[in-house]
Amino acid sequence: NLEYDGDSQSIVNTGEAEARWNPLKGLIFNGGVNVRKSTANALEYEEEQGRNSLAIFASAKWEAKEDQLELVMSGRQEFVREREIPFAPSLGIAWKPIQNWTLKGNAGYSYLLPSMNDLYWSPGGNPDLKPEQGWSGEIRLERLKQRNTSAKVFSVFEHLSLGAYQRRIRNWIIWLPVDDTWIWMPQNRLEVRSYGLESRWAGYGKLGQGLLEWNLRYDLTIAENSKGMDADDPSLGKQLTYVPKHRGGINLSFSIKNLSIFYNHEMGGKRYTSSDNSQWLPSYHTGDIGLSWKPRIFNQQMGLNLTVENLWNTRYQIIDNRPMPLRYVRAGMYFRFSQKQKA
Repeated sequence: NLEYDGDSQSIVNTGEAEARWNPLKGLIFNGGVNVRKSTANALEYEEEQGRNSLAIFASAKWEAKEDQLELVMSGRQEFVREREIPFAPSLGIAWKPIQNWTLKGNAGYSYLLPSMNDLYWSPGGNPDLKPEQGWSGEIRLERLKQRNTSAKVFSVFEHLSLGAYQRRIRNWIIWLPVDDTWIWMPQNRLEVRSYGLESRWAGYGKLGQGLLEWNLRYDLTIAENSKGMDADDPSLGKQLTYVPKHRGGINLSFSIKNLSIFYNHEMGGKRYTSSDNSQWLPSYHTGDIGLSWKPRIFNQQMGLNLTVENLWNTRYQIIDNRPMPLRYVRAGMYFRFSQKQKA
């Protein structure tokens, strides 16, 4: 795998061998080894950098009740020169108590090495970064119903997902601006505890000859420093910078034949810009509206689209001192040629 862009070059060589064993119905064992060699060279690096790794992985999947109960156990051990990487186990469960409903849960240990950009990018790279590691767990209830648009139906809950999670990560890696400069640098947080809720709701309805679809989402994220440099550390117990507690949105679309109109609304919560949460960027609402037409001409697919971005002309920032664009219009057109297959 070779990528080249200007004066930047990265080469990744990967080899993997995997075996699967199915001794009994519903029981599958899987295992393998992965070897990876990476090198990177860029103007932003002072010299060529590289990393070699070897990973051994294994898993066991048991369908205790066909299409109703599934258990998965897995583990991974990675080896990198001059790094002591711990064994990473995980356990997952999926249970379908009734039709269309699934209860999922998983827990495991994770370990993440800093990327080469995290370590060596200049300016901003931090060669003293420590790897992230810690435990996480999640539980989720999902409802997924097969779509039937041929009948005159109205499915309020085509897809419903409600999830809760918790993570406790040591040496969390986060990129932050350095003082009042434009330079960003990755830093470690001694320990971060994050937990929250994730919700998704999608549905559709037939309106005459058209189809109305909607998708709502809301995320609550609490990510705070649970261990400070000392007892007087002002960041202790505070929300991480640039991680909003509240995020949500809604996507609406109405389609009839080759024509569709859509509206997307996004809500971004307050973002703290200082580790003691004394300064922040206010929450914001933005909306986009658009029109899409996909006719067929001479049996070829054509597409025309027109979108008004930031419809409400909202003034907002996601990163401090970097205002986002006000209202603007974006248009596009494409052709898709396909050759008719001969019988």
